[in-house]
Amino acid sequence: ALTDTRSVTSISFLYCPPTEDPKDTSSTNRSTLGRDR
Repeated sequence: ALTDTRSVTSISFLYCPPTEDPKDTSSTNRSTLGRDR
């Protein structure tokens, strides 16, 4: 159960980061994409 939740959270965070900080979202998205690829 813990692993499942962790996996889902990780995927959700990477795919749809929190909308609390729009500025951070852009930066995170760019960083994630650059690091992933």
